[in-house]
Amino acid sequence: MRQQQAPAATSKGNDPPIGSYHNVGGRRLLVHRSGSGAPSVVFLSGAGTVGLDYLNVQTMAAEVSTAVLYDRAGTGWSNRVALPRSSRQVTDELDELLRVADLPDPYVLVGHSRRPLRPALRGPVP
Repeated sequence: MRQQQAPAATSKGNDPPIGSYHNVGGRRLLVHRSGSGAPSVVFLSGAGTVGLDYLNVQTMAAEVSTAVLYDRAGTGWSNRVALPRSSRQVTDELDELLRVADLPDPYVLVGHSRRPLRPALRGPVP
């Protein structure tokens, strides 16, 4: 399988409109966190979407709990990454991001479609 590079997340070097970066595996991942308390509701984008596409629903979830949008490596405002990526790589990245961003557990994962949920279903997040 031929390796390809994901398009530049910030082709013009623009900063994201909201959120902050967290270093995960040597890459900067964009995270936007709102609300407080457990569980952390984590929105998993898919099918060509980015985290900020779910801002409206994330805002509603933040009224009752911590709500989190993020861009996986290679998407949105996060750093580039070589493609394709395995489900294990994506899941390990999410596991590390939850720790680095100090998000309260337990976690409720909300997926756009079946694809973003597949890696997350491999087992419990420590």
